[in-house]
Amino acid sequence: MIAMALYAAWCGALWRVRGGAWETLLHLPPGTTTARLATAVIMTLPLLPAFGLPAAAIAPALYLGMVLAGWGDAMDIGRRAGSRWGDAIVMSAWGVVAILPGALVAGALGGQAWPLFVAGVLFGPSYAFTWWWGDMERLPQPRLRGFASGPTEWAEVACGALLGAALWVALP
Repeated sequence: MIAMALYAAWCGALWRVRGGAWETLLHLPPGTTTARLATAVIMTLPLLPAFGLPAAAIAPALYLGMVLAGWGDAMDIGRRAGSRWGDAIVMSAWGVVAILPGALVAGALGGQAWPLFVAGVLFGPSYAFTWWWGDMERLPQPRLRGFASGPTEWAEVACGALLGAALWVALP
C-alpha cells in the first residue's frame, strides 16, 4: 500500500511536469511532444521490476492518450466560458480519452481496465475541487514556485496521482 501511494505521488508530480512544469521547473526546451513522451516513459519506469512487459507496453499507450486528448479549454472550470459543472463533465471526458489507450492495453495484457476508466472520470471532479479550493480565502492552496501555484496545476497533480494509483491496480 505504501509503494502504491509513493508511486501515485511520483505520477502526480510527473503529470504536473507534463502540464507545464517541464519548462518552469526543469528549464528544459519547450515542447509538449517531448514532455508527454518523457512523462509516459518515466512514469512507467518504477513499474518495470514488479510488472515487466505490461509496464513497458503501457508507456506508448499513455503517450498516445496524452496526444489524443490534446489541450482542454475546460480546465478553468467555468471561469472563462462554459459552466462549472459543464466544464467538470468535459474534463471527465478528457480524462477518459487520455486514459483510453492505457486501459485498452492493460485489459489486453490480462490486467483490469476499470481502474483507469475510474481515474479518467475523476479528472473532472479533481479540477472542480481544486478550483473550489482555490476560491477559499481561509485555506489557501500551497504554492510551490515553478511547480504548482494555482488550481489548474494542483488538479494536474491530483489527476496524475489518480492515474498512478489506477496503473498500480490495473496492471497484471
